[in-house]
Amino acid sequence: MTDRMRRAVLGGALGGALGGALGGALGGALAAVAAAFACSPVSTDPNSVLALQLDPPVLPSIVIHDSLHKPSGALDSLHATAYNAQGAPVPTAPIRFLVIRGRDTVTVDSISGQVVGDTVGLAQVLAYVGGLQTLPQPVHVVLAPDSLSPLDSTHYVLDYNRGTLRDTLFALRVRLLHITGTDTTGVTPYRLDYAFVPPPPNTNLDPAMVQIVNAARRPQLVDTTASSGSSTLYLLATLLADTVTDTVYVDVSAARPDGTPVPGSPVHLRIDLHIH
Repeated sequence: MTDRMRRAVLGGALGGALGGALGGALGGALAAVAAAFACSPVSTDPNSVLALQLDPPVLPSIVIHDSLHKPSGALDSLHATAYNAQGAPVPTAPIRFLVIRGRDTVTVDSISGQVVGDTVGLAQVLAYVGGLQTLPQPVHVVLAPDSLSPLDSTHYVLDYNRGTLRDTLFALRVRLLHITGTDTTGVTPYRLDYAFVPPPPNTNLDPAMVQIVNAARRPQLVDTTASSGSSTLYLLATLLADTVTDTVYVDVSAARPDGTPVPGSPVHLRIDLHIH
């Protein structure tokens, strides 16, 4: 049994135990896992489903009154894969989808997996086939984004003496808002994309050049807004030359479900580096 199948079997077993009572006791969950891995005969029928896996949505949220989308703007749906004992997909498996929490928040087509956001909030969905079901996946429904703007200036000057600092971590902050009259609400969770303009001759992975990173100093170009609709990534400059005088441009972008830019997107940030 492959590692991927073991994870899917474990998810199916635990999911079955959880869904069965949303409910049963922990002992029931352990018994389900034990049963899944017991040394009992396994069907060699290629159409017999042994494991089931539900993929998380590609985007972190759905805009209210809209459907799941891909980052390109194309419509999307929930995706689940059934596997047989040989680890091969079973495309004929009659997989179905179910909302187990937040039935007022989303509507899910049980066959196609299409999801529509009805009210702002959090829902949980799962996939099932026969006696197997997956662990729940969260689905967030958010207000429509109306504005993307910088939280600070759009033009920064970074000036320091190389002899006192080995590198610098400089915050790049923006905020995504829904606007109703004079009221504003942070939109979260929502995808934002960061990019150097023009793009560097690498993939943001060369520590000898400036990089966009998260708080743990790991390269990152896609972020999800926090509770206030804000997002913070960082410009990391690890300086190998004695003197650096350069200007770096960073764009931060947010798109509506159909792929069109949110007003204010992209936010253009300019950082002048003066390292000596």
